[in-house]
Amino acid sequence: MPTDVGHIQSQDVAFGGKWDHAFSEQVNKTNAIRLDHLSLGRSGTFMDDTPFTNQSYNDRTITATSFNSALVYRPSDVDSLKAMVSRGLTLPSLTEFGAADQYAQPFPISSPPVQGRVIIFGNPDLNVTRNDHYEASYERGLPSLDSALRISAYHEDVYEIRDLTINSGVTFYPVLTLTGTFQNVGDASLNGFDLDFKGTTDRWRWSLNYSYENVRDSVPALFHVYSKSTPRNKANASIGFDAGRWQFDTFVRYVSSMDMLQQYALTQYQLYHVKDLTSVSQRVSYEITPKLHAQATTTSGYADNPIWSEGTSAYFSIVATY
Repeated sequence: MPTDVGHIQSQDVAFGGKWDHAFSEQVNKTNAIRLDHLSLGRSGTFMDDTPFTNQSYNDRTITATSFNSALVYRPSDVDSLKAMVSRGLTLPSLTEFGAADQYAQPFPISSPPVQGRVIIFGNPDLNVTRNDHYEASYERGLPSLDSALRISAYHEDVYEIRDLTINSGVTFYPVLTLTGTFQNVGDASLNGFDLDFKGTTDRWRWSLNYSYENVRDSVPALFHVYSKSTPRNKANASIGFDAGRWQFDTFVRYVSSMDMLQQYALTQYQLYHVKDLTSVSQRVSYEITPKLHAQATTTSGYADNPIWSEGTSAYFSIVATY
């Protein structure tokens, strides 16, 4: 259970700016940038076996920059070409920085098992996870079909991925103790493309989407294996119809097979194969007033997987807007 041994705080100061410029009626550019400066502070005591001090936190600062830049070319009223580069940041949470948790744990190294404990502590030395994204896309309007088609290809590099490890240290006195903490465990990259087709009329709406992603990573097998746990193929389709105050929609989702890392014992992990998954959802909505709707949704999944399988579910809701 969480242990009350101290107080941790953070302060994030951010500065941002944006610049838009039209080179002509057909070409324009958008740039945005943000600078984050994070500082930590901590007071109080620590759990046993924690390798950090309050000074480790009070001296810790992180300064990082994110940005987004896009160039758009419109050769006609229905065609658009776009090139974009961006950098996104994910700062560690206070839990990752300052967790303090311990619990009793029997270790099956003898019979009967040896009673011990597990200690999980935060890590003030964590680095920011950075996503560098590069994308090119083409969009064409199809007025005769009341629809639009979009094709995009992209590459992304992810640096300093974070994960929790439960075997960062073992001590045997006074009791068998296993310690764990959050760490930056590796990098990943992916290549992919996306195809979108959607349209709408006065009463009908529809959409088709297909995406492909190929992920490579340098994360050790002990942690999350993104190259195997990310499905390469995903597809979505939907069609909807309006009849007065009524709305009817059907959604179909497909996700290709993957391998997921699952923990089956303390510090023991195994890859499980997850088969292709297809699900179908239906939605019926009734407009009580322009700002109040009642709707019912059902979802049916079709898969035979040991750890990820969808059955049939249904729920009713009231949606209010203002």
